[in-house]
Amino acid sequence: MKVGLISAGALVLVAVIFMVDWKGVGESIGLAGNYENMLTRELELKEEAADIFASITDVASAEAAGDRMAKSSTEAVYLEDQISKFKRSKEYSELEEREIKEKLKARDQAAEAKIRTEMQRLQSNPSLGPALAKSVFQAQQAASNARTELMNSKMKN
Repeated sequence: MKVGLISAGALVLVAVIFMVDWKGVGESIGLAGNYENMLTRELELKEEAADIFASITDVASAEAAGDRMAKSSTEAVYLEDQISKFKRSKEYSELEEREIKEKLKARDQAAEAKIRTEMQRLQSNPSLGPALAKSVFQAQQAASNARTELMNSKMKN
């Protein structure tokens, strides 16, 4: 029971990583500074998270999801950093931001709804608790390592 509660809480944390309103991706992960590309990549990460959660059907698939969760969590950290840099640069207009978000709104809402649905499904299966906890911990560690790497690189500059 305790492991199930811990893994449910950790699963929520990973889902939040993907549902936070990151605004884009920058050059460090392969995209130019085009704001629409950035917002589209943000949405793709949410869709990938939903697909990862949907792929978990048993203990083996819950354990296997750890690597994919870790990779996505790491990218989300770099995404957040690049978004922050881009937002500070003010190389976009508020109108542009609203137009792009409106264009992507339906896909974004669908991805968030799928994440919520899959989280509820996973939380209702206590047998997945220990395996989910392990995968979520793997994702959290990857994100933490990426944050540390970013912080260290900023301190050197």
